[in-house]
Amino acid sequence: MSGQILHILTTGGTIASRSGRPMAPGAELAGPLREFFPDVEIAVKEVCRIGSSQITLDILRTIRSQVEESFAAGATGVVISHGTDSLEETAYFLDITVARLGPIILTGAMRSLDAISPEGLANLVESCKVALEPESREYGVLVVMNDRIHLAREVTKVHSWLLDAFASPDTGPMGYVSPLGVDFVVGPQKREYAPYRDLEAPVDLIKVSLDSGDRLLRAALDAGAKGIVIESFGYGHLPPGMMDGVRAAIDRGVPVVLTTRCLTGGAPRPGTVHKEGFITTDLSGPKARIKLMLALSLTQNREEIARLFAQRP
Repeated sequence: MSGQILHILTTGGTIASRSGRPMAPGAELAGPLREFFPDVEIAVKEVCRIGSSQITLDILRTIRSQVEESFAAGATGVVISHGTDSLEETAYFLDITVARLGPIILTGAMRSLDAISPEGLANLVESCKVALEPESREYGVLVVMNDRIHLAREVTKVHSWLLDAFASPDTGPMGYVSPLGVDFVVGPQKREYAPYRDLEAPVDLIKVSLDSGDRLLRAALDAGAKGIVIESFGYGHLPPGMMDGVRAAIDRGVPVVLTTRCLTGGAPRPGTVHKEGFITTDLSGPKARIKLMLALSLTQNREEIARLFAQRP
């Protein structure tokens, strides 16, 4: 044995799906990995067996706990198989809570286990290679799909069914996995961490469209939202009809975080408090929601929340 230990955490998803049959259990899905890494000790733990549209905040907490237990038990790295629908949110949650523990790689598949030419096993093998690469831990949590290595902060699902469904629109991939090995083509960025304690909910995500009013904002407030994330037009633009709702939220002490519905660019001066009182970010809406839920576990102060949004990742 090489002394290297990989823990494989499985959660279900297309990578484990089979037509007309139940999803494959974790041991079946990850079992073939031992043939590719005969000198590595591989332990498999099934966290759940569901499509990732069914992932809940409690399951996120469980995945984080399992990652912590894996590294406490001496794992060199952790690979997580996951459905693609919410993979980027789980990856980002882990990125800003447990990435310091060691290499954590998420992967999935766009084709089911019994499809013609499924890519799931290839993605798992490549993820294991990245997890065993010492340089990987400098990048935080990574997503490996279709030979590409993406930062958790940047990656997003850009196509609903194509094999090449994941991209990092702002940065491009950090590297690639080839038959020759792992090749990082972009250096790691400075990373800052905060001692986030938990996910505070509910936090709602609202997407702006032409002539949007403030009905959804007020409904969220009336339903007890602790925070609100808005995907604005373009570079932080909101329809006039939404502003009364934004002000109502701010007057009630409910933090409002503004990003853009555009694929890249974010809102102006990310990580600051706008003169209207909302906080700006360049995160995607779903990831801004994750970060706001975590930030609220530390503070309800608007300026302090903005400072947390100014941190990377």
